[in-house]
Amino acid sequence: MKQQEFDRILMDDLAAIPPAEHIVAAANPLDASITKILWGMVLTFFKLNFFYLNHILPLLGSVLLYLGYRSLRKENQWFKLCWLISGVLLLWHAVFDVLAATPVLAQLSRPALNWPLSALSSAAHFTLLFFLRAGLHTAFASTGEKLPRDWLKAGIIAEALVYAIAVWCDLVPLTEVD
Repeated sequence: MKQQEFDRILMDDLAAIPPAEHIVAAANPLDASITKILWGMVLTFFKLNFFYLNHILPLLGSVLLYLGYRSLRKENQWFKLCWLISGVLLLWHAVFDVLAATPVLAQLSRPALNWPLSALSSAAHFTLLFFLRAGLHTAFASTGEKLPRDWLKAGIIAEALVYAIAVWCDLVPLTEVD
């Protein structure tokens, strides 16, 4: 149930205060924010190198991350930290998309700078995942609700495996004898 539907039902049934239990249970204030955050993570993680999607999708994902965490920033300190990190990532993607149109990006794409910048970006994404997990644990603990299945732990492991495979594929050609 979307927030607008919940508000409409509340306005329609104002005479019956409090609303029925099934209506209150169906409204989840975290739903819209978490949906934005998950879509943002997907769009920033996968890079498609055609039609300039390698620039557009991560920037759009960063915007979704920022907006998702912005609405959750007052819930607890973990979400506030995620909001700050997502703001830095949004600025990061915006600056690099502007630099992509200039010759400056060719200088930044040299291997000496590419590795540290990639490592910094990867560390920011891992930090967002860890803080999102901690924020969700804190949010559920503060309400006294049972924490649903922890999918973020599997996501962190999967992202670590993908990064390990990417690093391995980058380093294998260096060990081949010509």
